[in-house]
Amino acid sequence: MDLQLYPFVRFVLCLAVGIVAGSELWMVDGVVWLAGLCGVLLLAWLVRANPWWSSLGTMLGTFFMGAALAAHTERGDDATVDERTAWREGVVSSRPSVHGKVLMCDIITTGNGGRAMLLRASIWNDERSTRLRTGHGIRFRSRCEKPANRPEATFDYAAYLKNNGYTATTFIAADCWQPADVDLGTLPLTTRARLRLRTVRDELVGRLGNAGLKDETVALVAAMTLGDKTLLREDTKRVFRQTGVAHVLALSGLHLSLLYGLLTALLRGRRRRAWTTPVVVLTIWGYVLLTGMPTSIVRAALMLTIYELVAAVRHDRRALNVMAFAAFTMLVVNTRALYDVGFQLSFAAVTGILLLYKPLHELLSVRRWYQRMCKGVGGIVTEKVWSMVCVTVAAQTAVAPLLMYYFHSLPTYFVVTNLFVVPLVGVMVVMGVGWWVMGGGRMGAVLDGMAGLLTRGLQWMASWPGAHIDAIYVTVVQAALLYGVMAALLALYMGYIRRRWLLGRLVSE
Repeated sequence: MDLQLYPFVRFVLCLAVGIVAGSELWMVDGVVWLAGLCGVLLLAWLVRANPWWSSLGTMLGTFFMGAALAAHTERGDDATVDERTAWREGVVSSRPSVHGKVLMCDIITTGNGGRAMLLRASIWNDERSTRLRTGHGIRFRSRCEKPANRPEATFDYAAYLKNNGYTATTFIAADCWQPADVDLGTLPLTTRARLRLRTVRDELVGRLGNAGLKDETVALVAAMTLGDKTLLREDTKRVFRQTGVAHVLALSGLHLSLLYGLLTALLRGRRRRAWTTPVVVLTIWGYVLLTGMPTSIVRAALMLTIYELVAAVRHDRRALNVMAFAAFTMLVVNTRALYDVGFQLSFAAVTGILLLYKPLHELLSVRRWYQRMCKGVGGIVTEKVWSMVCVTVAAQTAVAPLLMYYFHSLPTYFVVTNLFVVPLVGVMVVMGVGWWVMGGGRMGAVLDGMAGLLTRGLQWMASWPGAHIDAIYVTVVQAALLYGVMAALLALYMGYIRRRWLLGRLVSE
């Protein structure tokens, strides 16, 4: 891969390294990083006549920018939390979910004479608390604590909360809260808008639950179409992870491409191209806002937006550069996204597809017997299946080190399970959207049947011998070395074997 053709790949790598430096070197003030940024940019301008030195200066400037942004974020995160037991007011900002004897939800504090805090709250589960919904005001008395891990914990829960914007955690006893009319005017406009959209999303999920659909159907459709995974049971999530298809539960390019394809099919026309591009882009981002803006779908929406805008002005589109620009934008807006597991898995999977799909696909596509077999209707199916296999292998290979590091396991039958799940999920997503548009009817019974087929099929596959490998423990250094080995093998294949030996041999058959 020639990095000169992909400037944003270089920039996003430098930005990521700068963010890590700014986060780890917490004792260095952000002003120091800003001074370094200004100095490097001035130097790059002075040597602008030399392309090599100018490019190096710009990359160093990107590094210092990432460090300055990370230092600013760390300083804001280290703000003192009032840990006294006191009465506070807030608004429930997420659907409460049952966890043992408590209901867990997010609460945004309001009208407390200080900055708004995002709390991860545990409320005693009783008849009153089960009536809480997103957008409900609450007055409560509790003690707020900065996120911390239990001594025996293996998962860094404190880092997870910190990376997702939580200020503190709190426990609210049964007799220490009451409904209240809270003033949302103290919250930023963007926060109020997101609260309203989350309320709309909960109402849509509630319509599913009140329509007589099975619980597993409601949970799956809500997760696959609206990004609401609070209704999914833990055993269901575990089965999806063990079979290598957990990505279908997280809104991503797979789901957004269905909406994009539907919109382009309905609106795209040569005479209407000027106004259809804004309509497509605005609809996509409206859907992203409705789903709560998870990392994977924001990445997909950014890439689709860039593709639409670039296509509108007839410029060349390089998918890897577009993906890098999307990552660059997300990291500038929120440096904490770099440490989000969803961010890492999403961009790793897409990078793997962009870099590995073509070499894998060529293993068969250049063979003459395969080309003859792909003629006709049956050949179209064969080509689609082989393409799906290549996409699955490319994505799974790219995320394997991360799966071993974070989840200590790897699926083994992921090719088979994806061939079974991805087409079924595509149909379920389309039918789920159609259920809201057309008002249900017999479509609900079909969704129930497909949801049952999906869950029972995955449970059966998860029971196969050796369906997943557990107890795999790798360190950060080992995961990085695995990626280094992958990069070296890919460079060897693309630079020597593919060009000088493999393709020549296959084409001559």
